[in-house]
Amino acid sequence: MSHIGCFVDGRRRDLPTLAGKGSMTVGRCYGLCKKKGFRFFGVQIGKQCWCGNHYGRYGRRDKRECRYQCRGDKTTYCGGAWRNNVYATGVVVASKAAGVKYVGCFKDNRYRDLPVVYTANYKTTKAYCFRYCRAKGYRYFGLQNGNACTCGNTVGRYGKAKSKDCARSTCKGDKRSKCGGPWRNSVFTTGLKPKSFKTPGMSHIGCFVDGRRRDLPTVGGKGSITVGRCYGLCKKKGFRFFGVQIGKQCWCGNHYGRYGRRDKRECRYQCRGDKTTYCGGSWRNDVYATGLEEHASGVTLLGCFRDNSKRDLPLVHGAGHRTTKAYCLKYCKSRGYRYFGLQAGSACTCGNKYGSFGRVNAKQCRTRCRGDKRRTCGGSWRNSVYSTGIGSKPVRLPGLKHLGCYLDKSSRDLRKLVLSGSVTVPKCYKACKARKYRFFGVQNGYQCWCGNHYGRYRIRSNLECRVQCRGDKSTYCGGAWRNNVFTTGYNPKASVKTCPSGSKAKTVKRLVCGCAPASGSQRLGSLVIVVDTTGSMSSVYKSVRRSISRILSANRRFQNFVVSSYGDPYKRHVIRTKSISRVQRFLNGLKIRGGGDCPEYSMSAVIDAAKLADKDSVLLLFTDASAKDRSLTSSAAKLLKSKRIRFIAIGSGRLCGRGAEYDVLAKNTGGLVAKLNRRVSDKVMKLIELAAKGKMSFSAFPKNTRDLANALRGKCPCRTVTRHICAMPHSASLGCFLDDPKYPDFSVVAGRGKMTVWKCNNLCKAKKFSYFGLKNGSKCSCGDNYGNSGGAKESKCNKRCSGNSKDKCGGTATNSVYKVD
Repeated sequence: MSHIGCFVDGRRRDLPTLAGKGSMTVGRCYGLCKKKGFRFFGVQIGKQCWCGNHYGRYGRRDKRECRYQCRGDKTTYCGGAWRNNVYATGVVVASKAAGVKYVGCFKDNRYRDLPVVYTANYKTTKAYCFRYCRAKGYRYFGLQNGNACTCGNTVGRYGKAKSKDCARSTCKGDKRSKCGGPWRNSVFTTGLKPKSFKTPGMSHIGCFVDGRRRDLPTVGGKGSITVGRCYGLCKKKGFRFFGVQIGKQCWCGNHYGRYGRRDKRECRYQCRGDKTTYCGGSWRNDVYATGLEEHASGVTLLGCFRDNSKRDLPLVHGAGHRTTKAYCLKYCKSRGYRYFGLQAGSACTCGNKYGSFGRVNAKQCRTRCRGDKRRTCGGSWRNSVYSTGIGSKPVRLPGLKHLGCYLDKSSRDLRKLVLSGSVTVPKCYKACKARKYRFFGVQNGYQCWCGNHYGRYRIRSNLECRVQCRGDKSTYCGGAWRNNVFTTGYNPKASVKTCPSGSKAKTVKRLVCGCAPASGSQRLGSLVIVVDTTGSMSSVYKSVRRSISRILSANRRFQNFVVSSYGDPYKRHVIRTKSISRVQRFLNGLKIRGGGDCPEYSMSAVIDAAKLADKDSVLLLFTDASAKDRSLTSSAAKLLKSKRIRFIAIGSGRLCGRGAEYDVLAKNTGGLVAKLNRRVSDKVMKLIELAAKGKMSFSAFPKNTRDLANALRGKCPCRTVTRHICAMPHSASLGCFLDDPKYPDFSVVAGRGKMTVWKCNNLCKAKKFSYFGLKNGSKCSCGDNYGNSGGAKESKCNKRCSGNSKDKCGGTATNSVYKVD
């Protein structure tokens, strides 16, 4: 027992239970109230005994107002008129309850750490608040500012406070104790614990808004819901996420977050099935992951890649709130694509190739997925790229090589349509190769075209050839009026079957005059650009760069580009690409710096660039200095010759040194060295531009700068061209053969007029030729080869000889061919 003080009483009694009246003493009242289990008692007006668990409702008074003598013991005081002399019985309630422990002193604010606040006033004691919160099913109770009980299932949101902050307010219901402080909770456990559920893989995500069109669309259950029960219901149905709402609803789905996140204080309705936990709020889902993840074989993160308006992965689907890795995988895989990407947190991208615009640091792909805020989904114009697990079936296709994307028109680039419908690249390859075509193109996803020439309408970006093949959606088959062009590997030059039965394939050289490329030689390998970047090039570099840009824009023949720069000391700096924009970025990024300006390490740069180039290429060297590493000249010449790379040197500025090594390379490759005095010659660059466009042959280039003007006017020097023909074995009458005026079988005319077979034989024998031909009844020609243009039907050689009507002397466009006897 302990004395507390003198307190006012009123009609609604401060200590509500009357335990006794009459001959009262302090000791007797103590016994009566303690026996009844009360924590406090008060003696009043000398004769009354009152009991209760709270006191102080009407305030404290000076002890002089509590000096009525006790009727049962006049040596002691027993309160006064409407005044209680209050004592504690020593009975403690809260501390005896199992699981009641002090947690600490915590900060609070108007948004409330413990959401239920009850202003208990004079009843505010630890025992009262414990009973109040426990009765409502909460795990924690708090005492605040001396007059309030607070209840909740989580604590500490705003952080801990100093212990002294919770010792500033005296409990209104027990002046001996402290009940928190202003905006400070003294927090205790109620002893209640959440119901136990096995929830492997479950994790809390947050509080999210819901709407009429539900964020998590499937109802898992209603009524006496708990977090654990909802977890089990949704996981059993195979869902990746679940949400509990308004204390009694369970929702399931594979995406969430459509309407946005809210503060978790908006998700503090008690679960009907377990009041020690929260189950969302009104139109608020407390969202959790069930731990289920979609695992698919072959799905691999490939990296973070740059994108732009032309699109690296061409199919873009704005998935919005559904955007997750699992959703985008399913979306792209169902459409047959090999790769999928996640972009800007809200989009799926699909395609069969990636990386056209380059890789970037993984830090640029950290935007949160709208459908799963725990994960990242790319970034702004950045794709997190994965494989879908779909791969093209491996098929052996010898000789197949992709040449690029080419424009087509109504007068077709590849003349023969052989397949339409469920087309694939291997199907088209086999169909065109079986028909002895050198090239094939797949167009618009379902067409297969064959031909022996291509590129008449110019090359386009590969980004324009990305329509899926109908027969294999994991590969591209061109686009609308765009051919994805490939080689079949068929080589008529090496095939005996291209010649008539009994004939032999043979290589002959012919003299060709004119500037245009020979038929069938439009396609070239790589355009190789090597640029000197030492300080003395600064005055001409802008001009060089402009000229290169014009060549790139004009290009119709080169399949790719190799670009290299070099300085002093030499450091390898070279790229290979099909992208014109990447070449231009490379050139724009070059810095023209000082250093040893003559000679330079040009041979090293030429060798490194040539190693990356295809066969049948052209290398352009822009420099103003001879080679410091001229000892590598023979190695460079050998490499260029082996890959059939034509070397063209553009000597810019003062061109210090003799540069004899460049002459060696040009001579070995059929190239050109243009030694210019002040700046890059517009004439030389114009010729290169015409050649890149396909209007001039590189082999027709003049060997000196004096003939540049003639070449630009279309007057090119004659050149020797190698052709592959079929030669017939020796016999008296060899048959009927076509005669092409441009490439005549017999270049020497021996006679005209009254002609017979024997007369022509003798004329050609005298001239020591092996063969002769008779044409149009009267023309006799001699030579050592024939069959350049192929054989013809005998009916085409039915013209009677003018000197002997019994003999046949060819036709208007054919020769009757004989072996000289």
